[in-house]
Amino acid sequence: MLIDLHAHSSGISKCCRIPAEEVLRVAKEHGIDGIVLTNHYVKTYVRDGDYTAFAKRYTAEYRYAKELGDACGLRVLFGIELTVAWDPKVHVLIYGVEESFLERYPTLFDLSQQELYELVKANGGVVVQAHPYRGGDRLLNPAYLDGIEISCHPLYEGTYLQELTAVAKTHGLLLTCGGDFHADTHRPHCGMYLPDSIQTGVELGAYLASANEVTLCVQEVDETTSHDVVYTRPLPKSNPYLFDFDGTLVDSMPAFAALMLRILDEHGISYGPDIVKIITPLGYRGTAEYFQTLGIEKSVEELMEIMHRYAKEEYELRIPAKKTVADTLRAMKAAGISLNVLTASPHTVLDPCLKRLGLWELFDHVWSCDDFGTTKADPQIYMHAAERLGCAVGEVTFVDDNAGAVKTAKRAGMKAVGIYDDSSADYVEEMKAISHRYVYTLAELLQDG
Repeated sequence: MLIDLHAHSSGISKCCRIPAEEVLRVAKEHGIDGIVLTNHYVKTYVRDGDYTAFAKRYTAEYRYAKELGDACGLRVLFGIELTVAWDPKVHVLIYGVEESFLERYPTLFDLSQQELYELVKANGGVVVQAHPYRGGDRLLNPAYLDGIEISCHPLYEGTYLQELTAVAKTHGLLLTCGGDFHADTHRPHCGMYLPDSIQTGVELGAYLASANEVTLCVQEVDETTSHDVVYTRPLPKSNPYLFDFDGTLVDSMPAFAALMLRILDEHGISYGPDIVKIITPLGYRGTAEYFQTLGIEKSVEELMEIMHRYAKEEYELRIPAKKTVADTLRAMKAAGISLNVLTASPHTVLDPCLKRLGLWELFDHVWSCDDFGTTKADPQIYMHAAERLGCAVGEVTFVDDNAGAVKTAKRAGMKAVGIYDDSSADYVEEMKAISHRYVYTLAELLQDG
């Protein structure tokens, strides 16, 4: 389906000349299957200082348009076009966040580019610069962008398709396309072709974050017809990657923490707030040994049997892959990158979970710490893993959500990438300080970094 990723309605965007009803009617008449309603979110629109009330009006306009779209068979997805306070000429498109995002962060226009990017990524979203170069608009720092837009707005001098394609390829960015329709010109036939399965703005964001190849429909400002453009985002060079499992590939940390804390609780053992951070890189055996130091009078083998029993059902039946993981790994695999796993989890839970999720076949090696007889708190494990991969330790990129593991891998000589997980949210700043790179979703690995 063809979705215009940049559209407005007069209910919020003061420069748009027609209401949502007409916006949808015109889009449908021009063969467009849906729009992302990206009304202007601008500080100057709020005269009374009540930014939360404005955020509520903004999302209410989207819900109204969506109801109209549902009634007429046109898909309407949620998006934002933000005007940043530090440069009114700079507009940023935000996709993939929940509608409640604006109500939780009603003054996000005051954030710096880096702060904005990190906030959006932490909320599962995607940041795209709207209409770069248009009217002399400058290009933002690509390190804090996921993509750049090909704008087909007929009022301006051109789409800059060739120039922006070169920029996107240089920096590993995605290209998007939208008409920026305000009813002040004819309606361009443009957008991006998306899978029919995308029903929400959040699903759109996940798709944009992980898409390797996209097809755009572009109408140049001086032409009466559109043409399709296939764009392939360049991937990183093919040095091997070594991924953690829990909290990096799968959303298992709540279950992992719960089962480990359950054992402590059942034995009446008190513990501090850093307990999950401490035990995560240790593996089941290392955690069992640590629990003994806390006062549990059971053998390591007995404790490990309890851990395996508690974990087995969760991993075999319920634990999901994290957002963007499957598509990102497949894109990396297709590019010839060697993908590997090193985790503290034992094979009894690791292997069935990866196979159930359809990820097992993507990896060249799937290792548990048990295979090395040590833990991720030991620098030697990373050196041994690199040796088994047949490369120098410095050629391996290690990705983990645990600060201790990232620090140790970096000390061993690997390129250490920290990745966000809710379980480690309190340690984001620490992770940024110790990592070579920090990402919020796996899909960011597809960008030049």
